[in-house]
Amino acid sequence: MSCDVGDYMAEHHRCAVCHDDGKASWNPIECHHIQGRRGRGEESWNDHRNLLAICRACHAGVHGDLGRSLSLGQILTAKREEDGEV
Repeated sequence: MSCDVGDYMAEHHRCAVCHDDGKASWNPIECHHIQGRRGRGEESWNDHRNLLAICRACHAGVHGDLGRSLSLGQILTAKREEDGEV
């Protein structure tokens, strides 16, 4: 089921990983696509099951920036806890 990323983000107001509220200007809530875009059509890439609302600091950790890393397992656990599905 495809959804608009904006609609998904409008329903998620905190980081699914660290639960930050994203109100600090340096750490807003961003949309992370769990699976990369390669080989996926626009519809499946923006499927709500592939989206996760996370703060900028955790998003950097997903991509290995800032010397911090979050595993796919941690992301899938956060998705399951936040949305009840993966």
